Formats: sequence, structure tokens, C-alpha cells
Amino acid sequence: MFDDVRFAASEARLFATLYDDHYPEVHRAAAGLAGSDFAERIASEVFRIAWSGPGSPPEHPLPWLLGVLGGFVRAEFAPSERRALLRADRDAPEGLAELPDAHRELLVLVVRPGLPPKSGAAVLGRSRAAARLLSARARRNPDFARLAAHPPPLPGPQDDRARRDLDRILSGPPALRPRPRRARAVVSGLLAAAVTAAVVVAVVRSDPPGPALPPPKRPAVDVDAVIAATARLPEERGAFWYERYVVAYGGTHDGFDFAEGSSEQVLWSSDRRRGISTRSLAALPLTVSDVAVWKRAGAPTAIPVKSDGLHLEKMRTGAWRDLSRKRSCGACFSVGTRKLARPQIAGLPADPDALAKRFFEDWLYTPAARFDRALTMLNDPVTPRVRAALIELARSQPGAYEVAGTTDPFGRPGTALVMEEGGPADLRIRHESFLDPATGRLLATRSTVVRRQRKPGSRPVGSLIGVTASVFSGWVDELPAALPVEPPLTWKGEGPILAGP
Repeated sequence: MFDDVRFAASEARLFATLYDDHYPEVHRAAAGLAGSDFAERIASEVFRIAWSGPGSPPEHPLPWLLGVLGGFVRAEFAPSERRALLRADRDAPEGLAELPDAHRELLVLVVRPGLPPKSGAAVLGRSRAAARLLSARARRNPDFARLAAHPPPLPGPQDDRARRDLDRILSGPPALRPRPRRARAVVSGLLAAAVTAAVVVAVVRSDPPGPALPPPKRPAVDVDAVIAATARLPEERGAFWYERYVVAYGGTHDGFDFAEGSSEQVLWSSDRRRGISTRSLAALPLTVSDVAVWKRAGAPTAIPVKSDGLHLEKMRTGAWRDLSRKRSCGACFSVGTRKLARPQIAGLPADPDALAKRFFEDWLYTPAARFDRALTMLNDPVTPRVRAALIELARSQPGAYEVAGTTDPFGRPGTALVMEEGGPADLRIRHESFLDPATGRLLATRSTVVRRQRKPGSRPVGSLIGVTASVFSGWVDELPAALPVEPPLTWKGEGPILAGP
């Protein structure tokens, strides 16, 4: 239902985790198919497709990424070009260039990463029967049999260049991404948010394509006071960085508004480990009138979503899924799109210009992207002085303005930083980020349509695109003994209620 919209900031951290976990293997596979000279650019394109393309990766994303890689290489490089690149590559294993293309793909994309038959067939774009036949024929090739028996090492990436590439992929403006689908057991939360948790507010219906909503009143706001209060806070310490948040999109079905595509995530990081767990949340009616319409419709327990026709939004909360990687890490704390160790966090500059140079130096970062990403980082494990500098950096972007005396979608008082995006004749969206005046943390975000597109079926002015809101983020000495049982969102009175940490 929300095709053409993405929450780039709220997706960025989990995408960075996906990138960190799988970029080396994708780079090596690219080197095995088209040589090490082009491996970096090919791997970059695979992750750019993962970030900007439709859909969401499955629970085990490596086969999906390798399938994208194989299709891209086949489309962009003729068989003769692939062989020539491998023959010219001094790091390519002996005999790899001489394999038939189908055998080489089987070796690099399936055998070497150790994929099971079902996943391997999907990666190759073949039926399981066709993949078995290909495997039987390939193993009669002496070169293939030798290489498959002892898969050779392939060139890996350079860490610094890989990190700059991730920054470049994520540095585009936070516009237009088709909404993830949930068919075939897709984990909708995998690329969904990472800053904070989310709830839903009512969608204001205004179907006629009239003038855009006027901007909210802008009283003289002292964001300087928020920055000053944040900078004075003492540094926090703990054994673990812990976050709990949800993300939800607004939807409409048979006359009532509901929380479509919502999910909850719990993330934690320590000096050597990090973990991620996610679950889908119930599709809740949003207002008193919506509940009445929902009851008159028979109180359905599942709502068909017509945007893709492939899934139902269920009126119940799903089970937790553990997406953690079972391995240690040297730099486990996520700050922006980077993984840092505790000493590196302590050494971050508390100056807006220095932070911009450190995290947003790529020319592709537009003012809207800097605004969005700087505010996302407020709930990362940075010091209060760095948080204060990030607020100043976001406020200084062209087009940003302040709104005082406001509340977030759950009624929590705060100060908002706002920016709008969209061309003169395009869909225009207002992005609001609500700050806690006492701590400078990000309480919530809300995106709303303020000018509709001039075409049938476009989203009306006032439509809620989605909301994110933090349940908790901070340092703790011990992790909770168990994941939360009760969902963070409940319905009461006039709207959703946010639970405590």
C-alpha cells in the first residue's frame, strides 16, 4: 500500500549489519565470476540493488544476494568478457577461467559457499531437477572436480574501501523505495528500522487534490537549550548498548485505518558480541472510530493488503526471530553506518563540521540525507557532547526548521526538527523528528504527505506514511533475562500507547 516510500534512516543500521556480514562473500564471488579488477564495483551494485530495489531480503539473505550477483554478471558481461577478465587476473585460481560458464557459476555461487540444493537451485535460477543435472555434468569435468574438492581462496575486499562503499550506497536522499513484501516467509523487519521504535497515528483523509497543507506554526524555538542541556550531561557507561524500537506504516482497509507492516526490534551490542531479534506486530486500528468500523466489519483477524496482493496483515503479534550472527566481532557498536569499538566511540569529535567530515564527506550526501542520518545517530552509542553536535549538524542543513512545544505521536513532550522533500510538481513529504529536550535523544519520527501527486490513486494530503518511536536506548549493565512478551503498542482511548522499556 505504500509503494514509493521508504524509511531510509530507520532501515540503514540493519542494512549496514547485512552489509558487514555478507559483503566479503559477495566480493569473493564477484571476483570468481568476473575477476578481482571488477569485483568491488560488482559487489557495490549488488548491495545498491538490495538497498534501493523492491522487496526485502529473506531470513537467510546470502543466497538471495548471490542470486542478484549472478543475474547482474550475466546481464553486464558477455561470456567471452568474463573469461578474458579471469585469464588476466593473476589472483584467479588456475583453471577457473576455462570452466564453462554454467559450471563456474555452480562452483562460485553454490559449491564454494556451501549452499544446500534448494537454495543453490534458486541462486542459479533453475529448478532443483535442472540444478542436479548441471551438478552431475559439472563433476565429470576434471577441472571442476578438482576445484570443487578443495574450493580455492578468492580475493577479498579491502576494509576501508568497503566501508566507503557502504557510505556511498546509503548516502542517497531518503526517498522512494517500494514497500517490502512478506511473501515466501520474508522477514519484513530485516531492512526495517534501526534507530528507534514506532507507532501509528491516524491518517487524515483529504482526497481532493487541493493546496498543500500549510506548514505548522514556528514559534521562536530554543533548540540551543536542547543542545546545551545535552552537552552538559555526564557520559554514560555500561557493559551493553541496548535498544528496543518498532516501525509501522499507516494503511487503510474497508474504511478504517490500521498499522500496516509494523515490526519490533531489539538490538544489543557489547565489546565482543552483538545481537538482533525481530517480530511482526499486530495490525491495530488507529482511532476510536476506526475500532468501531473494524467491529462493524466483523472484527477481522487478518487484513488483505492490496498493494501487492501477496500477504495478510494479521491482528496478532508474531513470534520473535533471532537474526544474530553467532560469532565475535572486534568493533561491535553501530554508529551511523559504521561499526566502532568503544575507544573509537570515545574519540569521536564533538564538533558538527568534524562529524560531517567523518560520516558524511561523500558528495552524494544531500542536505536531506545529512539531516536524516544525523538525527538517526542520536540513538546510537555516542557521548552526550557528540549528540549535541549531531543536533546542531541536522539543524544547520538548508530547509530544516524547528517547532517547539510539540508532542510526539505518543504524547511525549519534545522539540521537533522538520524538513520537507519533493519537487515542485511531485509528491511532497514532511519529515518530523521529535527530540527529548532533556537528553537530546530521538523520541520518534513521523512522515506525512503535504502535497499529493497529480495522478489517480495517489496518496491524499494528510496521509500518514509511517512513524518510528523509541521504546528504549541506552547503556545497561545487564541484558534483560528474556525478550519482551507483551507488544510495545496497545490501543487505548484515542490512539496507540507506547509501553515502557
